Amino acid sequence: MKLFIALILLVIGCDACYLNYYPITFRVADKSTYLAMVKGGTGTAWVVSNGYWMTAGHVCDVADGADIRLVPDDGPVAEIISARPVVMETSFDFKHDLCLLAGLTPVPPLILSKQPAVAGTKVYMVGFPHGMRGTSEGIMLDERSAKMSVQPGFSGAAVTTPEGVVGVLVASRYSDNAAVIIPVQEIRRILDEAGVSYTLTPDPPPEPETVFDWGKE
Repeated sequence: MKLFIALILLVIGCDACYLNYYPITFRVADKSTYLAMVKGGTGTAWVVSNGYWMTAGHVCDVADGADIRLVPDDGPVAEIISARPVVMETSFDFKHDLCLLAGLTPVPPLILSKQPAVAGTKVYMVGFPHGMRGTSEGIMLDERSAKMSVQPGFSGAAVTTPEGVVGVLVASRYSDNAAVIIPVQEIRRILDEAGVSYTLTPDPPPEPETVFDWGKE
């Protein structure tokens, strides 16, 4: 019995460690990322602004003009959200593969990073591989690729750092098993062209100015 109680306390403690270890950006990503259901399969979508979601362009393309159904992690059927594609870009080289969706947003939007991630930056991603919630961590190789585990269903997931979203996962590059990412500047371009507001990583507060009183020793 004592061993059972100890195991329960260990699990609770580890969960608390998880919440404290990951920055607030990652924890918001966990809540603001939904399963994107289309007639041709599944993907991942996340809140980019009040009333708007972001996913991969090919996820919307598979829907063939139909609305995208967004489902929260383990949420009841009543919480399914119907979202309509507003802007969709696709390309065979995955340089343009984003889709902006309009729909109810019951969860807060993610913050966008002001700059794309540089090589060596650690990144985190939450999505729905094979329709089940999952996470992946990795390291950026450059602003358009990262070394991280990717499975079908992660398409559209936000790639995040503690500073905010740095891109959207769109594919896996089989030549070197790297994740293909649309960088954050492309997300911002689409939002700007659509007239959709978004939140950027706030600047750090200025350092307090040191004032010396030369009249005292």
